[in-house]
Amino acid sequence: GPSCDGQVLVAHDLLGLQERIIGRFAKVYANIGDDVLEAFASFATEVREGSFPDDEHSYRMAKDVLDQLRTPPS
Repeated sequence: GPSCDGQVLVAHDLLGLQERIIGRFAKVYANIGDDVLEAFASFATEVREGSFPDDEHSYRMAKDVLDQLRTPPS
């Protein structure tokens, strides 16, 4: 209660990441669980469809550097 010497609140409870009933001792300050699930689902869908990563989210290696890496050492 409010007279205790310390307080611990699990981050998953505080952020609303649990799909379970939490104890009276916990307080949910945000409900981001649905947002997290939606973000992972969107990521997985884009990877499966091949729309991510795209050129905007990729790095390219210069052809001469790639050629050097492919050339066996002498």
